[in-house]
This record gives sequence, C-alpha cells and structure tokens, in this order.
Amino acid sequence: MSDSGSSVNAGEISTVRGFHDMVCGQKTAPIFRGEPKATFPLLPKIGRCYRYHSKYLDAPDTGRPFSLADEVAAFKEFRQRAMPYVNHVPRDDWEWLALAQHHGLPTRLLDWTENPLVAAFFACHDGHGSDAVIYVLDERQFNVPLYAESPFNITETKVFVPSHITPRIAAQGALFTIHPKPDEEFRSPHLQRWVIKESCLLEIWGMVEKYGVHHASLLPGLDGVAQYLRDRWFLYSE
Repeated sequence: MSDSGSSVNAGEISTVRGFHDMVCGQKTAPIFRGEPKATFPLLPKIGRCYRYHSKYLDAPDTGRPFSLADEVAAFKEFRQRAMPYVNHVPRDDWEWLALAQHHGLPTRLLDWTENPLVAAFFACHDGHGSDAVIYVLDERQFNVPLYAESPFNITETKVFVPSHITPRIAAQGALFTIHPKPDEEFRSPHLQRWVIKESCLLEIWGMVEKYGVHHASLLPGLDGVAQYLRDRWFLYSE
C-alpha cells in the first residue's frame, strides 16, 4: 500500500482536555509517536545520520559519505558485540533490529506505541522552548513484513510488531514502522499530526505521570528508576 502524500495536520492541543478529546475522537485504534519538537522531521535516526554526514562531514577516512553498506556493517557489529549481554537471542535480523533500536543504535525503524499516554510522555517530558508533537498513524493501511526478507531490502514502508524480546518493548507497547529510504521524511495520507503547545507541556506531562507513565515504568531497570527519581525530586544541575 502507498505511503506517499502529505500528513494530515489535525490541529493543536493546548489543554489536557484537548488531548483527551483528540484521543477519544479516534474512530479506529491507531498507533502513536511523540516528538519533543514539532519542527523535527519524521525521520528514522539512521536517516538523520545520513543527512548529518552529507551536510557536515566529507568522510576523509573513506572518501565517501555514510552509506547503506555502513548502516548494515554497524548493525552486524552490534549483533556480534551484543551476544554476551542478551538473555534471549533474537531469532532473525528483524528482532535484532528491534533490540538495537531500543538500546540506542540508529536504525531505519521509527518507534510507535499503542498507548497515547506513552506518546504524550515522550513528547512532553523534555519539552521547553518550543511546541511538541504527537503523530497518529492508521497502521491498518500498511503491510507487515515477510520475515524471510531482509529488513534492508524492503521497498515500501511496513509496520513491524516485534516479539517482546526486551522488557522495554513490552512496557512501552512498542511497535515500529520500517522505512526503505530512511533519509526521506515519512509522509502519508494516513498520518495525523497533533501539535502540543508549549504552554501546556508540563500540565500534560504531570497528568501522564499521575496515570503511572514515567521513566520507571517505561524503562524497566535501574536506569529508568534513577531517571524517574531525577524528575520526581527535580535533581537537575542546569
């Protein structure tokens, strides 16, 4: 199915009530993604790397810009180096890609969640100085991958639902879109864009935490607990 076309800007959110009304106004069960800045393009992180290299770096060591070959090489090295640290060995490259994404390696995946509160948390937590945004996608309009194919050989955007190979994926109700051209901004007629005004970011963040969505619940483990306590006790140095 096609993912071409512009996203639909469904309006602005300026209150908690406005957020609630937007969620309840959905006639289907879409998936959600929160971004802290409304000006950021909807782009997988590896696509940002492609753009950064082409704009700022001349790759003096190799004589060429960052490429698909480099993306695949970095992914393969992650698989090799991660083996001593995984309790559940991923079955295929798709599960390895999900694992790499959730541990910070730039990939061609975009994170989404089935829970709008999770998207609101990630949109509002670091929000200051600018509006944030929640993207809303009708996942039913996209095909799922054939797992026999390589994730690096797909020709259309697809929705990838991973096995719960890490506690983070389960806690966040996570799933992904995977993009054949990750350096191109994702646009689709099945995509809504909810801009959250800067003036209500703290209000929505506070509401989300009252419903139990915070770093300790979304990032199971000591890192999540520590970040949650930093937020709770305002332990910031800048």
